[in-house]
Amino acid sequence: MSGVGASTAAAEAIDVDQPILVVDDVADNCHIVSRRLELRGFEVVSATSGEAALALLSRQPVSLVLLDVMMPVMNGYEVLAAIQQRLGDATPPVIMLTARDAPEEIARAIELGACDYVTKPFDFRVLEARIRAHLKRARSTGDLRLRTSELEAHLQSLSDRQRLDPLTGLDNIRAFEAAVSRSLAQARSSADEHVLCVCAVEEMQAINHTYGPATGDALLRSVADLLRDEVGTGATIGRLRGDKFAILFHSTGLDDARNVAERLLHRVTDHTLQVGGEMLTVSISIGLSPVKPEHTSVLSLIHGAEHACKLARTEGSNHIRTFHAGDEQLDDVRANMRWAMKLKQALREDALVLYAQPIVACAAEPGPASRFEVLVRMLDDGKIVSPGMFLPAIEKHGLATELDRWVLDHTLSYLAGLPDSVRANAERISINLSGHSLGSRKFRDYAIARVREGGVAASMVCFEITETAAVVHLDHAMEFIHALKDLGVSFALDDFGSGVSSFGYLRSLPVDCLKVDGQFVRHIDASALDRGIVTAINQIAHVMGMETVAEFVENEQTVVELRNIGVDYLQGYHLGRPCPLDDYLRRSTPAGTVR
Repeated sequence: MSGVGASTAAAEAIDVDQPILVVDDVADNCHIVSRRLELRGFEVVSATSGEAALALLSRQPVSLVLLDVMMPVMNGYEVLAAIQQRLGDATPPVIMLTARDAPEEIARAIELGACDYVTKPFDFRVLEARIRAHLKRARSTGDLRLRTSELEAHLQSLSDRQRLDPLTGLDNIRAFEAAVSRSLAQARSSADEHVLCVCAVEEMQAINHTYGPATGDALLRSVADLLRDEVGTGATIGRLRGDKFAILFHSTGLDDARNVAERLLHRVTDHTLQVGGEMLTVSISIGLSPVKPEHTSVLSLIHGAEHACKLARTEGSNHIRTFHAGDEQLDDVRANMRWAMKLKQALREDALVLYAQPIVACAAEPGPASRFEVLVRMLDDGKIVSPGMFLPAIEKHGLATELDRWVLDHTLSYLAGLPDSVRANAERISINLSGHSLGSRKFRDYAIARVREGGVAASMVCFEITETAAVVHLDHAMEFIHALKDLGVSFALDDFGSGVSSFGYLRSLPVDCLKVDGQFVRHIDASALDRGIVTAINQIAHVMGMETVAEFVENEQTVVELRNIGVDYLQGYHLGRPCPLDDYLRRSTPAGTVR
């Protein structure tokens, strides 16, 4: 291999992808050095003044600079200082070329940032070796800098992932809670005021269902952008979960925070999102909570703002409520939330107990009660909790269908595991279904599958649905009833007479039994009007081939009146209080006969 070829290979071996800049005010010197470097395989550019060199560097990066010291107008030291000032860490290696070899000159060059100092006349082989060494070192430094930059970017990405919500780019719940924690500490140690705001976007579930999750995500991103734009830098903004955003106003009083919230409310309600040919509008509800030293935790503070937001939602879209300790409505919301959380835990841990209340034949002759309604109780710290404590929270927090599934599953599993002699005490079991379950095709499919595989005759199962739920979900109710009746399941219409439609819908609902609402039964022995209503309901039900059950039977005189009317079955405390299902079925003498 020739010498030139070897040099070229060496130049390529150190991956020189940018030219070397030669700077010398003597054009002949510049030409000679440039030519010899080119013969060694280097790409070269040149300049005959400091000004020209700086102009060239502003247009084109170079891999190394050979810089003459003794030049007019701008000497080499001044050019070196200017390069350092303009390029900073991106400054390429600079080798100073000069005829002066005084130690102070060399020291000055090194102090200004030169990587080497070569005195004239120089041996070109030595200069080339130094050039190659500095290019190699620069490449290694560049690789290290690049790797460091990549690592820093990776660490920043990991940090952002831990701190930011991936959908909106706002703080995630963990980062936001940390900010709230800091503001709470400040509130305890100083007089600074801070306010927490929770915003809930309305109808997100319906939007996702109607237009698809991508549209829902786009809507949430647009709301996040509106929050950033309206709130500015004086607050921390985060996404708590799902459709909820939160704003922490720093060093801001409640009145000022509310003013911002009102502006935000108007801004969001004026906002539209185009979906295909439709314009989608947005509604939000907002809850505010001042950051007070007496808040015991970050969680209690956030819950306060969330409760206020929930209360704003109950008033309709686009409302603002402020949390105040002792607010009775907020106390109710908090209580419902606590019971909802307890119920979720009970469902996870099977901390629920099935109870039964007898449904007794209204016959002249006493007999065993072989029908009963399945009820549910919750265990809380080992104590039985009545349904009145936790049922109000079920509908508000979307737990009704989950509870219905639990009751249906555990009732059928329990009955299937009983000895035949015990199961014979149960002619028909009534299981309550909520309006949510009645309107859910997914629950309908589950109920069909569960009844088919339940190990219990379908004819034993009776689903109780309320009149109100049946009317609200009429089409779904009819589909549900027909699908389950095809398996042999029967249906009872509960609380009949409490709704506004009643008789008009009976033709549409193929139910087997009417349960007369207790408000008409409780005072039937003293009220001619109630007695007339129950009589009319009973007669119409019988004409339509339905059985009747009277609820809330609480004394013997009521039994006598209902027997005279001809009601088929009775239910109430006078005939049997709810008790654990296992106790009810296993006792030797079944309770619940009319005496």
